[in-house]
Amino acid sequence: SLDLAQKTGGALDPTIYPVLRAWGFTTDQKRVPGAGELAGLLERVDYTAVEWDGETVALPDGMELDFGSVAKGYAGQKAAEALRAAGVTSALLDLGGNIQTVGSHDGQPWRIGITDPEDPQSYLGVVTVEDEAVVTSGGYQRYFEENGVRYWHILDPATGQPARSGLSSVTIVGSDGG
Repeated sequence: SLDLAQKTGGALDPTIYPVLRAWGFTTDQKRVPGAGELAGLLERVDYTAVEWDGETVALPDGMELDFGSVAKGYAGQKAAEALRAAGVTSALLDLGGNIQTVGSHDGQPWRIGITDPEDPQSYLGVVTVEDEAVVTSGGYQRYFEENGVRYWHILDPATGQPARSGLSSVTIVGSDGG
């Protein structure tokens, strides 16, 4: 998470957990937090303040970590490695938005459907992969609506608000699911 935070200039910041909680994305109590509340919480969002030395992590008071953005991909990658080590040559692991494949499907590439973010009951397209991960995230996956506005779980660490990049969904295909 810290490596990705650095590579993205903080666009992915694992210290965002208190902000996610304020929005209710870590609970069943979704709500729109006030500007003052978000401003106070954002004071604790700064991945550069995390001290990491081997297996020891130190955080400033009030800072909490969220690994949701990388945990499923990392878990899928490690599970695929374990399966390969056990001699498994063909498997598809579905971790909800994260697909990890081992080998091929009966000698043919795996066919993975990409959900249409405008109509989550249908597909936007299909990718074919072997020994790769297909990771998709979008605002249509975890959200709530209030006063006609949709708020989703992908937050901008600079504002504490749902990221409004103009993208409905992003899919990444690669050998590294983590």
